[in-house]
Amino acid sequence: MRKQTTSLGYKKTVLKNGLRVVTEHIPSVRSITLGVWIDVGSRNESLEENGISHLIEHMMFKGTKRRNSKEIAASLESIGGSLNAFTSREQTCYLARILDEHLDEAVDVLSDITCNATITPNNLLKEKKVVCEEIQESQETPSDMIHDIFSTTYWGKHPLGRPILGEMDNIKAMPRKKIVNYIKQNYRAESIVIAASGSVSHSKLVKLVKEKFNFESGGSSEYEPAVRSHDYEVNVVTNKNNQIHLCVGFPGVNYSDEDKMKALVLHVAMGGGMSSKLFQKIREDKGLAYTVYTYLDVYRDAGLFGAYMATDKTNLKQAVEITL
Repeated sequence: MRKQTTSLGYKKTVLKNGLRVVTEHIPSVRSITLGVWIDVGSRNESLEENGISHLIEHMMFKGTKRRNSKEIAASLESIGGSLNAFTSREQTCYLARILDEHLDEAVDVLSDITCNATITPNNLLKEKKVVCEEIQESQETPSDMIHDIFSTTYWGKHPLGRPILGEMDNIKAMPRKKIVNYIKQNYRAESIVIAASGSVSHSKLVKLVKEKFNFESGGSSEYEPAVRSHDYEVNVVTNKNNQIHLCVGFPGVNYSDEDKMKALVLHVAMGGGMSSKLFQKIREDKGLAYTVYTYLDVYRDAGLFGAYMATDKTNLKQAVEITL
């Protein structure tokens, strides 16, 4: 163990290999939410690798040296818990929710899938089909697809502008060797945080993490600095739908910016809920849209403040004028 710090109810321990364990004890609950956060996402990918981080997230649930996919699926659900994961542009997270008495089981399962996944050729072939179906579902859901279109328009050829799910041709052609090498390169101790909140003992979790997780030392791969190739861009993609899905946005704050909390307040006031300005003016006062909101994309060295709405084409001009 390298060092331990305590601040405002949070405890943090950095192990010798650089892995960080962070807990927040909440005495009023009996449950624990436990996550393995890995600092790698679609931003770390080359053009040829696009989609690999998300594909790996899927493969971690397909079998280990100790469990097959069905046993992984039932491992926590059979005791009233849940197991899930997600991939973003900068992180991959494996998440468990359990009662405090089942912390040992949750740590065992999370360590098993993140450290011992077998990624067999047969399972990889099947899961590539699943991911391609997920991509197709997203492409045929305009409220999903508009955000990928907007990211590509905003960031251009930068990795932040590529879809997290990747392209189907890329996924189908992804060789097993590249996937295994990507895991070895990025699933490393210094780039991992194991965080828990709820009825959790910090010392017990640290002990379990040291016993169960065996990530190699070192950090994940470097990422390309967030630089846009243009300042202003408009992109119109046509289809046969009557409804128009619209995203507008401009540069925001990065994760470490001292104005981050101010940006969050602005987001809440402008489009973060039913009482927000956009919701009240566009939906409640004018009836121009069912869905309208603002959002913040906050990255290590960049940010984006955006707004989204879906409206009939006859309402577009008025809705855009109100938004701007």
